[in-house]
Amino acid sequence: MSTSISSTGTNATVTASSGTLSSSTATSSLASFDSFIQLLCAQLQNQDPTDPVENTELVSQMAQMSTLQQLSSMSNTVDAYSAFSLIGQDVSYSTTDDSGTTTTGSGTVSAVTVSSGIASLTIGSASVSYSDITSVNGTAT
Repeated sequence: MSTSISSTGTNATVTASSGTLSSSTATSSLASFDSFIQLLCAQLQNQDPTDPVENTELVSQMAQMSTLQQLSSMSNTVDAYSAFSLIGQDVSYSTTDDSGTTTTGSGTVSAVTVSSGIASLTIGSASVSYSDITSVNGTAT
């Protein structure tokens, strides 16, 4: 089996010459930086003028948000690299769409695409998020 790798900016694609790929997607709901800034502004607007928030508290909150963002980014990177190891492997997946319909399937992973840090696997004609993979069944023959 031959494999090709291409990369542009934050997107990367790996494709195997034979087999099918299945992928799953997972959504993580962590607070965004914009939400944090909105909360911080609300806190500053509504603080008690006789007892203002200390500068060290603000710096501490900003550092905690930065750490949370970096951990989230690192987790996405680890998932993306883990997804590459599934090329040529038989996997099973389960996805749920916006209407609540669950779709299950299985097949051989033929490609992995990473876009904005999120890995999507190609299984047959399906594009599945890495987080939707339910099992890895072994090497395709």
